[in-house]
Amino acid sequence: MEANAFPSDQYAIETQVRFHGFDPKEAIIELSLRADEETLRIEDILKAIEENQDELCTVMIGGVNYLSGQFYDLKKITEAGHHAGAIVGFDLAHAAGNVVLNCTNGTLILPAGAATNI
Repeated sequence: MEANAFPSDQYAIETQVRFHGFDPKEAIIELSLRADEETLRIEDILKAIEENQDELCTVMIGGVNYLSGQFYDLKKITEAGHHAGAIVGFDLAHAAGNVVLNCTNGTLILPAGAATNI
């Protein structure tokens, strides 16, 4: 998941990790921006998925980052995650109504904290 994810997304993932007996500091891979950049590069997301595919179980990211407004390439992330054998989910609470979404291409929408965003 992206570093500085929406707080309820972060909480939901950390809670699930703990529920399954893991330490969030060890089990969650957070993707951070490069120095002096304001958005997360798609190639960095895809590289992290590929480099961690042997341990990866779930890819979770917001469809639109609530701080930067960055709209992630859902199709590329979904394809990379599925290629790695992972479940891929997006919290689209900040994307719905703000960007055009095509969720008929195998993309899973996870309502992580969405009720708190309405």
